Amino acid sequence: MSYFKHMPATIYRGDYSGQIITALDITVRAKILEYIKDSGGTVVDYIIRDGERPEHLAHRVYGHPEYHWVNLLYNEIHDPFFEWPISNHDVENLVDSRYTGRAYFIDLNKATAEQADFYFEPGTATLKGGLTATITEWDPNLYKIVVDSDSPGEASVSLNSSITQTRSDGRTVSAVIKRVVSDNRYAVHHFVNQDTDEVVDHHIVKTDPTVRYDLGAQDSVENSSIIQRYVSGSAEIVALDDMTVTIKTNYQYEIEKNDSRRKIKVMRPEFVDVVVNDLKKAFAGA
Repeated sequence: MSYFKHMPATIYRGDYSGQIITALDITVRAKILEYIKDSGGTVVDYIIRDGERPEHLAHRVYGHPEYHWVNLLYNEIHDPFFEWPISNHDVENLVDSRYTGRAYFIDLNKATAEQADFYFEPGTATLKGGLTATITEWDPNLYKIVVDSDSPGEASVSLNSSITQTRSDGRTVSAVIKRVVSDNRYAVHHFVNQDTDEVVDHHIVKTDPTVRYDLGAQDSVENSSIIQRYVSGSAEIVALDDMTVTIKTNYQYEIEKNDSRRKIKVMRPEFVDVVVNDLKKAFAGA
């Protein structure tokens, strides 16, 4: 049974042409989902295999690839192309294409323009010693400038040196580079509590003035946000007074997001024919 094959049709008149149009009544989707989820005990936990598509799963479990819609509906997966896990190989390709180039993290406290109007744009920028970098992206949330792979990396960029750009609006902006990650795939995506793996707001500031934070080669600082400590530090771990914060890289984020989609509920094969037949009747009476 295909997802749409037995859906009832509805007839309406086109707004401008007056033409009579027949279309499937997709509003019955809510009825289908309610029916399936009310059928308690009919599903089991399942981990989607690497490269397994909804049709593959339905064929292996039910012997009918066209039953793929049953599990998509139950798990409220609206777009199997974007909400279903992709293969490990495809994740690697996605990361390679999405997080290209290098990452320069800057000190916004030493920027030359007011923060509200401070930004870099795609194009050429100048580094210390006459080196140039090609900017592809500006991320104000992480104080990060993404440059292409031909731009200088860790071995060539001196920390605490400047990056300067004259924007298309004629304004020149400059900032101090505090951290360089030569492969943007392994730059920070977000921060988590090391013990719980919960996401931490990297803009928060601990206000206890008696607490100081050792930044390794850098000077100690007071009351700086997590992102400021990371940008100015040498490690990928930030020790706070009440928790230890560590980074999730862009690579880790995409891998874990894809893996989280592997956990679904699958209808047990002994129930699927009963459910499908009942739904045919429900469609007929819709």
